[in-house]
Amino acid sequence: MRIDQITRDMSERAQALQTAEQMRAFLTEGELELTNEQLEGISGGTNFVQGFKTILGPYLYPPCPCGGSHEFEDYDDPTGETFDKVRCIKCGTVY
Repeated sequence: MRIDQITRDMSERAQALQTAEQMRAFLTEGELELTNEQLEGISGGTNFVQGFKTILGPYLYPPCPCGGSHEFEDYDDPTGETFDKVRCIKCGTVY
């Protein structure tokens, strides 16, 4: 299935992913058909989580309240939790 046809169930499962390992496993299930450009955007960056959420974010998360899609950057969680997070540089929302 193309990413723009993602089901509500898949979207909810993807939103619950918290680690790069979980995100890789989700992508290797093969349910989503990603273009080579999308795959390169996910794997080519310095942070797999950021790449995953940048490419899939418009299909997984509500629009940014500041307009358009979220623009993600790495986020170091001050609580010390072990999973990776990203923060929208426009609105400050952390995922």
